[in-house]
Amino acid sequence: MRQGLGKDDEALQASEESEQIYRSLDPAAREPHLPLWGSSLHNLAVRWSHRGQRERALETSAKAVALRRGLSEDRPDAHLADLTASLANHAGFLTAAGRTVEALPVAAEAADILRPPACTVWAAA
Repeated sequence: MRQGLGKDDEALQASEESEQIYRSLDPAAREPHLPLWGSSLHNLAVRWSHRGQRERALETSAKAVALRRGLSEDRPDAHLADLTASLANHAGFLTAAGRTVEALPVAAEAADILRPPACTVWAAA
């Protein structure tokens, strides 16, 4: 346990350490760890947001979205749910930063992923 740190400080430090570990991996060895790295980035963005560090949260959540988007393109069945979570968080961070115009298409993309196919057909009619 990290002495002298509050729970929030401890969580932030653990999230930063986790992200640094993934980033420091040899690029040839990263592939199997990419989903966990995406989770690490996602969690770190949340920690920055809780600290009021909006720009750091936005920067980190954008990285999580990019990484998870790539994973979802390769295996949507395994990674779309995680991409949706990161998109929703990123839209929230954009909104909190007063960037609602940018947040709308991000939130819409998350909603489109969540919308069942039958609703998509019905909505198009």
